[in-house]
Amino acid sequence: MSLPRLSVQRLLMLVFVGTLFVMASGPLIDTDLWWHLANGRYILANGVPATDVYSYTAVGHLWVVHEWLSDVLFYLLYQLAGLRGLTLMAGAVIAATGWLIYRLLRRGGLGNNSAVVLALLLALATSPSWGARPQILNFLFTAILVETLLRYRERPGRWILVLVPFFLLWANLHSGYLVGVGLLAVYLVGETLQARWRAAALSRAENLPVLARPDLVRVALTGVLGLCAGFLTPATYRTVLFPLGTLSSSRIQTLIVEWSSPDFHVTAGGLPNVAGISLMVVLLVLVAGAIGAVRFRRGADPTVVLWALVTLVMALTSQRHVPIFAVAGAPLVGVAASTLLAGLGARARPERNPTQSMIVANTLIAAVLLVSAGLFVAGRSSDAALDRAVAAVEPVAATDYLLANHLPGRVFNSYEYGGWLIWKAYPTYPVFIDGRTEVYGDEVFDQYIRTKFLSDQWRQSLNDYQVRTVMIPSGDPLRLVLEGDGWKLAFSDSGTRLYTR
Repeated sequence: MSLPRLSVQRLLMLVFVGTLFVMASGPLIDTDLWWHLANGRYILANGVPATDVYSYTAVGHLWVVHEWLSDVLFYLLYQLAGLRGLTLMAGAVIAATGWLIYRLLRRGGLGNNSAVVLALLLALATSPSWGARPQILNFLFTAILVETLLRYRERPGRWILVLVPFFLLWANLHSGYLVGVGLLAVYLVGETLQARWRAAALSRAENLPVLARPDLVRVALTGVLGLCAGFLTPATYRTVLFPLGTLSSSRIQTLIVEWSSPDFHVTAGGLPNVAGISLMVVLLVLVAGAIGAVRFRRGADPTVVLWALVTLVMALTSQRHVPIFAVAGAPLVGVAASTLLAGLGARARPERNPTQSMIVANTLIAAVLLVSAGLFVAGRSSDAALDRAVAAVEPVAATDYLLANHLPGRVFNSYEYGGWLIWKAYPTYPVFIDGRTEVYGDEVFDQYIRTKFLSDQWRQSLNDYQVRTVMIPSGDPLRLVLEGDGWKLAFSDSGTRLYTR
């Protein structure tokens, strides 16, 4: 049996994918993970809820469970492999997405080594969104969609309709499937422009394939059927409308960190802001490549240009959308980088056939790296390591004390503690608030903000909801007024305090 042709270029790509897996499979605990697990457990026992069941402030309010299938799959994976299984799954999804970003960069004419470097930068730009959360499935599905659509214009046919069941699956995993429908609509516009410009001899991109009218009709039909996939979910038409409500909520956009614009400062908390710096480098490459394309009169691909522009606007508006730009903008980033390198006189080096000794050496290097990475990941994903990571961000001991001592309810909890309480203390202790911001509406969210940030009416919410226990971080300013207002400290550790009255 002959050894695989593991050249230096392929080894570098393997190291890149492995590095992403190692980085993304660490104990990155998202506080919303816990209510997703709790909801998967609830769905398997009771079906998909249509109204809120986890709080006492919004009980009965409409709840669009647009991630129901992800919740179920996450819970089943947790039952099978624990938190370790979820973290490894997250690492695998990010690594697979990074590999597809690499392929999309190569489509732009970029050499292997340059594509690996830029793919790593694009992946690092998405790092604030890493973790075991349904949202990461949007990154992978977007990458699969973009790669599929670019292949379609090289080999058009009826097979494009395979995207209809693809959208159906995506819609039940996350309402972010609408991003995919939007990218398909942009693709249709771009390919239509290219066909018309070519017919009018206006396009300089003569090497681009052109879709015929029947092929464009199939794309349009796929888009319409893909949009309708949202109606084949438990929430039906509300799944389609849900993202619009999130994007139009001023409180979500201004008060939730991940919906804010990316941070481009050189430092954040005294450490380099890797995500912001990586995104800035990619944007500089885009600008320099655009200048080079104008100078050398290089023809543009309208589809990849539109994809990049639309998703760049999304990314600059909200860091939650940076991963979408990292994927959909990758083809244009590849073109821009190859144009820039050509302008600097660099030439892509052809991949040479590796010798037998090189194959053996590279195989040994790859084996050592894979074993080392496996041992490192095993250490970071051990039960003890994951327990420490959870305890560092969640009120583990405080919740145990709450349940063991049957402290009087209702509980006012910090926003970031809501998911954990739903997972561990529901139904004994419904929450005041949690990460499902859209469920609570402006009224409850405003009451939480008034109390949390000590407005003149901070007592009103506690009294209105008959709160008798408060769970907050140890350094929360609310503790100062509670201690002077008749509340008793029931429990305290380095991370959390419990007060009762």
